[in-house]
Amino acid sequence: MRAIKQHRRNIYQIETTYLQKRKDFEQDMGLISRLNVRRFLRACEKDEFNQAASKHKQKLCRLGYWQNIENNLNVVTNLSSKKLGNCEIDLLNKGLDFGILPGKFNFLQVRANLEKFYQECRPFLQQQHRIKLKRLLINQYSKPISSFFYKKKEDEMVLTRKEKETLRTLSQGTSIIICKPDKGNGVVVLDRKNHIKKMGTILKDKTKFQPRKGNANLENKKFQGFLSRLKKKGVLDDSVYNQIRPTAAVTPTIYGLPKVHKDNVPLRPILCSIGSLTYQCASWLSKSLKELRGHPSTAKDTFHFIKMIADHELGCNHIMCSFDVKNLFTNIPVDFTVNLILDKVFADKESKFHGLNRTELRKMINWTCKNTVLQFNEKYCTQVCGVAMGSPIAPLMADVFMNWLIDNINKIGCSPQIICRYVDDIFCTFDSKEKIDII
Repeated sequence: MRAIKQHRRNIYQIETTYLQKRKDFEQDMGLISRLNVRRFLRACEKDEFNQAASKHKQKLCRLGYWQNIENNLNVVTNLSSKKLGNCEIDLLNKGLDFGILPGKFNFLQVRANLEKFYQECRPFLQQQHRIKLKRLLINQYSKPISSFFYKKKEDEMVLTRKEKETLRTLSQGTSIIICKPDKGNGVVVLDRKNHIKKMGTILKDKTKFQPRKGNANLENKKFQGFLSRLKKKGVLDDSVYNQIRPTAAVTPTIYGLPKVHKDNVPLRPILCSIGSLTYQCASWLSKSLKELRGHPSTAKDTFHFIKMIADHELGCNHIMCSFDVKNLFTNIPVDFTVNLILDKVFADKESKFHGLNRTELRKMINWTCKNTVLQFNEKYCTQVCGVAMGSPIAPLMADVFMNWLIDNINKIGCSPQIICRYVDDIFCTFDSKEKIDII
């Protein structure tokens, strides 16, 4: 692990030095010269990469591992009844983030827009700032031009006619759904009927969802009235009100991502709430309350987790164990977690949160995470338990509740020597099995 860290530091130093040298080298060059130099450096980088890849491939072939790696290059998981052809598999293997270059690019329109922007800003700027803005816009104009013509020559960035026809056929198909898996990158192909059936089973759980007729028009009026009253009372200033007021009233859509690593491939429900009634308000609350998410036991990533446990020495009698919260977001006790947030925010009873008192902040949080109206397959329902995974405030609620849970583990008299958490996974070490049974 030390070698990996040292290697990462060396790579960072090399990249930093390279960018600085290139910047110094290009400082006194004209625009065309800079583009030619960057094109030359990209070609050199590509040649070096190809040589290194060829060398590693030869080593793996001699070791007998290349065949296994080559067979695992397929990132497509076909769970549908449709048999995919080789061209369809090759196309999907490019990934869902693959971008297709346009056949034509209207450079004249881009230049006209940039010149119009400059003329509108010119009266408000001093001479030195005008020059800086002009140089910046010229650079912004040159980037898409050089990028377009350079990538146009790259074979992997352009689809053949057969691939375009295959892509058109796949996009027009109504019997399958193409999506990403729940974890990791890849492409999953599902039967649409099977996907709808599994999502219907999830939404039939009346402890979590309740069917309803119609959309959330009535709730829209109530929430807008709630914000308007706060503004009229002077509780919310104009800047906060303009950030959280609803600018659209799209009903959130729920969909499922397949858990391909589990038996029977269950779906994880995800809510797309962008543009919904409370999306702006939930985003503002999440940013304003982000300090409550921090905890000494929280691991940011794998490297941070290794750093957290590196300084601890375990005896031969210590036991390592992990706990996982099943369906964390839909099982969060909303009222209890809201009280935890309010207790932290209003530790001083006379304090205010952006002008809001305890009761007003409680109502605002409840609007964003309780009785969420959602739709699936042209049917509406209300989530009555937990918070929706996909809502901006959901990670905040999850972290606050899990932090409270970890604090209580330390209070019940069986404190672990090491305790780390990443979202809903908890890693602990104990010196006896009895303490694990107590938890």
